[in-house]
Amino acid sequence: MPQDQIESSKALWVAVFFQAIQDLIKPKGNASDKVRFRESSTAWFNDLENDEINSFIGICGMLEIDPDRTRKAIFAMKKRKNFIVSGCFLPSQADEGDQAP
Repeated sequence: MPQDQIESSKALWVAVFFQAIQDLIKPKGNASDKVRFRESSTAWFNDLENDEINSFIGICGMLEIDPDRTRKAIFAMKKRKNFIVSGCFLPSQADEGDQAP
């Protein structure tokens, strides 16, 4: 596979990774969507058995990052209620009615 295709593929999976973080920490949508997104992303981050490319473990492997350290850091951000904007960590501002499940 040519290098530019490899980089494009990595960029796609990085976008998936950041979306999962946002879905965990500060999901968008109505109340039921927020609950569903949080539950789904929590399950995705905690799936230790799946190492397919579209899994958390698979993406960490492709990006050469430690899944355990990364998972701990992401859930620490969730506790602090921080979220990602354009790759930067910023303190969140809770939306009205935005409650963790």
